[in-house]
Amino acid sequence: MSVLVNFKICDNADVCSGVEVCPTGAIFWNAEQQTLGTDNSKCTSCGLCADACPAKAIAVANTDEEYNSIKKSFDDDPRTLKDLWVERYGASPVDEAILIPVSETTLLVEKNTGFLALEIVDDLDTACLIDSVPISELFDEIEYSHYKVTTRDELYGEFSKAYGVLEIPTFLLFSNDKVILKVEGVVENQDPDERKLFIQKVKDAIGL
Repeated sequence: MSVLVNFKICDNADVCSGVEVCPTGAIFWNAEQQTLGTDNSKCTSCGLCADACPAKAIAVANTDEEYNSIKKSFDDDPRTLKDLWVERYGASPVDEAILIPVSETTLLVEKNTGFLALEIVDDLDTACLIDSVPISELFDEIEYSHYKVTTRDELYGEFSKAYGVLEIPTFLLFSNDKVILKVEGVVENQDPDERKLFIQKVKDAIGL
């Protein structure tokens, strides 16, 4: 009985839903090595970790045959970490420099002369990278600026009132200094209808 992790599509973060639900510690966060670890001597193949993982990056095998089949599917997965680690809506920033406090947003908006995407995020409670839409896909070849605004800021209350932000995450798209689109709530990258609708809303707003 074994638990396997597909690190090609795994955020590999210390906050992991699979770790949270594992009753035996068979999957855990290795602080020393800064990675998820597994101890298959503790795995009971309950499947809770696999069910909890939004990226479907965790799997459980009951037999050697299942283990080999799952391992082969993970090994053959064409996706890479390069595909995963791009800036995505509602997810933690890949580049910490784009996570800004509310106090910096006023100047950004005032000086903006093109398209500016601001995401309002709780950076302690973000979506799984693989289950989040890449920002670059929203704009194609159009130039844009993109920042994530943290809610952990004493000025956040005023900001949320000014822009009518009721949900986290929220996507605000500016043209010059005017909001031309607001999308609230999580968008599931693996839900084709949600994904398509979100992308189309942005493209319509910017005239693509």
